[in-house]
Order: sequence, then C-alpha cells, then structure tokens
Amino acid sequence: MIVRTLCARTLMVGALVTSLTLGTSTIASAEISNNKVVEGKTTVSVSEPLNSKLEPIRDRVNMSSENLTESDLETLDTGLQVIMQAQAETGKLRYTIDNDGKRIYETELKLADGQQIWFYYEVESQSVEATALSKAVYTKRLAVKSGDEWYPKIWAGKDSKGRWVRFNRAAQKIMVGAGGAALKSAICAIPGVGTIGCAFVWGATIVAKKVINKIGRCPKARPWLYAYPASIKSSRCRAA
Repeated sequence: MIVRTLCARTLMVGALVTSLTLGTSTIASAEISNNKVVEGKTTVSVSEPLNSKLEPIRDRVNMSSENLTESDLETLDTGLQVIMQAQAETGKLRYTIDNDGKRIYETELKLADGQQIWFYYEVESQSVEATALSKAVYTKRLAVKSGDEWYPKIWAGKDSKGRWVRFNRAAQKIMVGAGGAALKSAICAIPGVGTIGCAFVWGATIVAKKVINKIGRCPKARPWLYAYPASIKSSRCRAA
C-alpha cells in the first residue's frame, strides 16, 4: 500500500470545494466552507493500482489539448464509476436492461443554480462494474438516447472500438464554461465520494474540457461528442 497525505485548504462562500495535494501540486476538492479558510490534513493508504491512476492527475491542469493520452481519457470513465458507486450507496441510482442484455445505469445531480445533469453508465450484466453497483434499483423505463436535449447528459459505454464516454451538446457547454466548477462541487458533495473520488472527478472534468476544446462543440446533426480512451483519434462528434 502507498501512503498519501491529503491536504485541504479552501476559501469559499457557503460552497463545497477542496484541494487535494499530491506531492507538491494542489489538484482537487471536498470540504464545507463558510466564509473562512479551512485547512486540514489526513493520511490515507491507497493500493498500487489506485496510486498509479492518481499520480498523473496533478499534471493535467497544465497539459495542452494536443497532449491528451489514453491514460488521460481513462479518467473520464473512472470519474463516472465514482459517481455511480456513490449514488448507488445513497439509493439514487437506477438501472434498466437493454435489448442486448446490457445494464444501463442512470442518475441525476442538481447543481447549485438548480440545473440538473444526467449521468449514464453502460456495462455488461455479469461484469465487475455491475457487481460494484449491486445496490442500484431496477426500473423498466428505458433511457432516452437523444443528444440534443436542453439538459446535460454524460454517458459511458462500449462498442467495437472499446470504452467511450460521450457528452451531449448541453454537457459540452457546461464542461467548457463556468458550470464545470459547479459540477465538480456538486459531485464532491455526494456522500461517499470522498477526497480520493473527488480527485478522480476533478481530473475527469479537466480532461473533458480539453477533449471538447480539441474537437469543438458538436453540431445539432451530430450532437454526441465521443471520447475513446483506447483510440484518441477516434474521438469525434456522432449522431447517436
């Protein structure tokens, strides 16, 4: 196991924000603040695989959109896993089974301004990911796959090219604008996300912004922006 010291220092007005320090770089979020500076440290043990995933996150703030790697894009999928597992624990995660036998998980999150963002996570029914989400509640309602809704949707799944994470037009707008910070705060406030999970979400939002800036906002005819961790060159706008 690897021992890491997590340091939080924030100055906000009644908002949730945090900073996670890895080495000498401050990177993420998770403390309630009330018009004051909050400082604190906690030491946690993390596994070798988790440590190897956390290590590169500290460099993502300064990376350019042209330097995105497969490892960076994998953070998008990991960030969604964090959200889904936390929402499952709070009883706010639903799932349905599609015609191919895959499980599609669905949950929504309300931001500080009242706007809602929807998350979807698609995996095989007998997968490790599905086992980790065993507390999700089954529903017969099928998830709608349109990409031009007025509300943001972020969806992870898999096709012949491998795992992907896609953003509809409304989500693309949030991720590259001021709404990205509000989204991070709302996610980090979910009970069970924790500082480590918040770090992954923080890294994922940075990568998402850089992917969207690299490809550009998608047109209405092809509203879904797909990011493929295993094939960066395959990342593009698609109709569905």
